[in-house]
Amino acid sequence: MSVRKLTQIGLLIACAIILHIAEGLIPLALPMGIKLGFANIITLIALMLLDFKSTLIIVAMRCFMGSLFSGTFLSVTFLMSFGGGMMAAICMYAVLRFVKALSPVGISICGALAHNLTQLAVASLVIGNAAIYYYLPIMLIASIPTGILVGLITGFITPRLRVLVK
Repeated sequence: MSVRKLTQIGLLIACAIILHIAEGLIPLALPMGIKLGFANIITLIALMLLDFKSTLIIVAMRCFMGSLFSGTFLSVTFLMSFGGGMMAAICMYAVLRFVKALSPVGISICGALAHNLTQLAVASLVIGNAAIYYYLPIMLIASIPTGILVGLITGFITPRLRVLVK
């Protein structure tokens, strides 16, 4: 791996960690601790500008380092974040690669849906109770506006970064 690419990955990891931690500090009046998913901006940027392997490294490091800094390492919160982040990256990669007609907004909504579904699955496995799936409609509905917001921001930022990633 070249020094240039390693530097790009490092900068994106730093940005993702900052967004991950900053988002945790925002007091929201949303139910069940629903977050806006700003760290997924970096995931989608990485998918659009780098390769899939680099994106997975960025997501993994964001989850590990973000949980260390916020004091949630190896907790249920960490497992949900890690599982959701990885599944969102995998889903967005598949959509980006195989469904050429979607904009960053559409790709982001798919990632938000995958993230929330995976978080519920992880929570269900950890607590050993499927009753958590009663939150599924709320989580799916929340995926749409958060996915739109993340996609719009990504669509705005990515063309400006494309010059730096050559």
